[in-house]
Amino acid sequence: MVNLGEYVVDTISGFAGVVTARTEYLHGNIELCVEACELDSGKPIAKVWLDEQRCEVKPRPRQREVGLL
Repeated sequence: MVNLGEYVVDTISGFAGVVTARTEYLHGNIELCVEACELDSGKPIAKVWLDEQRCEVKPRPRQREVGLL
């Protein structure tokens, strides 16, 4: 189970970020809202909803490694 605030990487697309929301459906999958830690031309990258099974928890990279400094 992935918890809110954890840093995850999508095993299919490679998209990475912090989990900010979680949706559980009665008869279906669990989806996670992942927000990137990077900026694109000074603006935040859009949030992405991913199936929990596609996400792998990783250690959070240092800020310099994700381009914030």
